[in-house]
Amino acid sequence: MVLLGIAMFGGVGWAAPEVLNYSGKISVSGQPYTGQAYFKFALVNRTGTVSYWTNSGNFTLVQEPPTAVAVTLSDGVYSVALGNASLTNMQAIPDQIFQDHNDARLRIWFAQSASGPFDLL
Repeated sequence: MVLLGIAMFGGVGWAAPEVLNYSGKISVSGQPYTGQAYFKFALVNRTGTVSYWTNSGNFTLVQEPPTAVAVTLSDGVYSVALGNASLTNMQAIPDQIFQDHNDARLRIWFAQSASGPFDLL
C-alpha cells in the first residue's frame, strides 16, 4: 500500500496553482452592487513597490493596469479566476511568482464602467 502511494504521488511537485480563485463583495453607496463591473488586479510585494504580475501583463511597473476584466456581480458578490488567460484582459500568472516571492499581495481596482474612474480597494 505504501509503495502504491509513492508510485501515485512520486512525480507530483509542489507548486502554486496556475489559476487563483478570488471572490469578494462590493457595495456602492452602502448597497450591494448588482450588474456589470470592471476590475483590475496586480500582485505586488509587501510594501507595494515591486510588481510581480498584473491582469494586463505588465510585470515590471507598479501602477494601475491599463485594461480591466469585466465581471458580473449579484447582490454585491463576485468571483474571478485570476490568471485564467481565457478571460478577456486576463494574463496567466507565471509559474515562479509564488516560489520566488513569499510576500505577494493582491491589489484590486474597481469601477462601475469600463472607462472608470477606478478606485483602489
